[in-house]
Amino acid sequence: MPARTAAAPRIVFLSSLLLACELAAPSYESPSSRTPVRIPEPVLPAEDLSSADLLQEYAPRPPLNPRILDACELTYQQKMIAIALLSTAANDRLDELDLVLTPDATWGMPDPRRFGQRPVFADDGGAAFLAAFRQAARRFPAKSGYHTEALPGGPQAAVGSGAEPYWTYWVNERDRIYMRMVIYRGRPYIDYVGFFETVPDAPLRVLDRVVPPLAPPLRRPPPGTEETSPLPPRELMPRPVP
Repeated sequence: MPARTAAAPRIVFLSSLLLACELAAPSYESPSSRTPVRIPEPVLPAEDLSSADLLQEYAPRPPLNPRILDACELTYQQKMIAIALLSTAANDRLDELDLVLTPDATWGMPDPRRFGQRPVFADDGGAAFLAAFRQAARRFPAKSGYHTEALPGGPQAAVGSGAEPYWTYWVNERDRIYMRMVIYRGRPYIDYVGFFETVPDAPLRVLDRVVPPLAPPLRRPPPGTEETSPLPPRELMPRPVP
């Protein structure tokens, strides 16, 4: 019995020592719980200007200036908005995407019907879109064809007021980059970007007429078949009493 009683203090002492070691030991986060730091990877300048691609063309531009973007109007400065997205992609500035793209912007196939569209700002904040867009834009030579459609006065006012979207696109043989621009918070933004993640082996038919008719054409009835008005003739209508 005395031997068992003497062992009890030793057990209590060792338990206290182990507890003290656990409390004093520093806590380490597991590697999986740490948020990786994203390091931008700007494109390198072209050795020969004649071989520059679309990103290398606009890589030297400075970071986006919100005041300059706020002063843009559709359709007069539409290319400035498109170049803003290209320069952001060229310098891999993920934090600038929300200066050019609407919060609900999507990306998908290069077609005005927006096949396969998905959100730009997904769980990764746009990183997957930016990486795919950078790869697609690098397939385009710097002098690729940039296309828009001139609008008459009426549709121009509709686009400028935000009532209608405006499309622009780059062409490189079978390759395309489409951008749909809208008015958001009083200035132009891009709400859809379409491109091929990989160029299809066979020609793929897409719509190149990117500006649809904004209103159906006025159809007049053939002569002699005009519909009669439900109102009486003008000369029979009562005149206001002065």
